[in-house]
Amino acid sequence: MTRVRSMLFAAVALAMVVACGKNLTFTAPDDPLVPLFEVETQSTAFFPYWAGFYVDGEGHVYRWNRTDASDPAFHSDVLTPEQLAAKYLPGKTLVGTVASSEVLQRYGLVGPAASDGLASRKHSCADAGIQTFSAWVLQGDGNYHRILLHQRGDEATARRNAAARTLWTWLAEVTGENEPTEFCDPYYKD
Repeated sequence: MTRVRSMLFAAVALAMVVACGKNLTFTAPDDPLVPLFEVETQSTAFFPYWAGFYVDGEGHVYRWNRTDASDPAFHSDVLTPEQLAAKYLPGKTLVGTVASSEVLQRYGLVGPAASDGLASRKHSCADAGIQTFSAWVLQGDGNYHRILLHQRGDEATARRNAAARTLWTWLAEVTGENEPTEFCDPYYKD
């Protein structure tokens, strides 16, 4: 079964390279337990808060909480495999599952989603914090790079293509973070 999953990850990686052209090249991780998608919420308005969800290639949906973490390296958009694994360890709880075939199908949309740039950032709310919907992709440098799909809260932005919208709305649904927040999300209906 592990070999079949590795072959599926390789097929997804090839599809992403073909779909993205010369500018974007993604390599799917060999390990199906690597986080592929993330929802992250950060706020310092009234008290420090840093937590979220991630979805791995097996379809596990985990809630994590790093509110007590002080290592700024975990806040980077580029993480080593070790940093990515360590980011979620404290406070990690399994909260649901999604079919691995569905996760891999969605991961195949990351390349097309990333092909467009982010919309201009808009200041939306005050003291709401920032919530991001992202994908993690392994690049040729051996590190995982965040592909920001959508951001809402104090400052909002989004990739405004169909693939990105499909991904962030799906990610909001599977993590339960799908409350309409039109006031803090000017891209919610775009």
